[in-house]
Amino acid sequence: MTKKSGLAKFCTICLALVLGMGLSNQARADTITFNPTGGLAVGGYPAGAAGNVTITSFNWGSGDALAVNAISNSGIVGVGSTFQLYYQTKLVALNNSSGAIPTPGLNAANGFQITEIASFTEVVTSLSSNAVTFGLAPTQAANSIVKIYWQDLNAAGATPANADTGSGFNPTGAGSKLIYSATLTSNTSNYTDTTKTGATPGVQTLNPLTPTNYSGITTNQGTGSNVLNMRTLTIDTSFFVAPPGIAISQFSSNLRNNFADIGASAKFNDPGLGIGAVPSLTPNVGANNGTSGPDFLLEVSGATQNFSVPEPASISLALTALGIVPIATWHARRRRARA
Repeated sequence: MTKKSGLAKFCTICLALVLGMGLSNQARADTITFNPTGGLAVGGYPAGAAGNVTITSFNWGSGDALAVNAISNSGIVGVGSTFQLYYQTKLVALNNSSGAIPTPGLNAANGFQITEIASFTEVVTSLSSNAVTFGLAPTQAANSIVKIYWQDLNAAGATPANADTGSGFNPTGAGSKLIYSATLTSNTSNYTDTTKTGATPGVQTLNPLTPTNYSGITTNQGTGSNVLNMRTLTIDTSFFVAPPGIAISQFSSNLRNNFADIGASAKFNDPGLGIGAVPSLTPNVGANNGTSGPDFLLEVSGATQNFSVPEPASISLALTALGIVPIATWHARRRRARA
């Protein structure tokens, strides 16, 4: 009995490691059934107005990212150095294979909104005079987590998401719910400082759309991209209706400076805090974003996120690669031989 329990525990631990160490890269992006209101009535929209929809991905609007303590000596910290990245955005569309689909009430004054906030620890994996790559640090800060919230914009205390102030991304209203949370399993990101490459026009105003935030502060220009894989922690099945067992999600986006599509936020949310916590992080980027630091602001655009269920074949192959299937088979044969 002791040996059987030990093997079961071993297999459970190894399966968790498989899911955490890259099974997300082997899983397909599933078509899922999503209910944008969780079947609830919202303001001018009766229960079920949006109804169940078949989607392939979320389309997030342009968002803000803050890399805390990422700048040193007039550039990104050195290879092997870590920093905490924070991110906040709101959903602008649900996609199927043909593109965006109608979603009654999404971001309407008498409707609802869906927001995402995230935090994770990144490590610098390579660095040149103008280009850098990042990965997921092996040791994550305690507040490293991804959260998706739903908010009824008609409920008492509701606060629409505001990129300038950072409010509303972690909703405070009575009609607010956490509908998804996850931890990251991998991260592949890159960024090139195009100002340092000599690109024209070089240094620009950081925040031209809402100049009252970061007045007089400039930024080096730059571009990049990232791909994040994550493992589900919690999921609200009244929103994520089917298929059962959604365990994996992939998020991809572009990075850029300056802030051409959205205002640079004055405050950021900490997803390690509970629902309704006010944005508490104030960026400190110095006189020129990207060189003075210690923090670094980025616009995140073109973000999409899909959700999937691990393929049984992928799990089987991964277990075999770790030697778990042969061990389990040998153990079963040994029990039969003893009988």
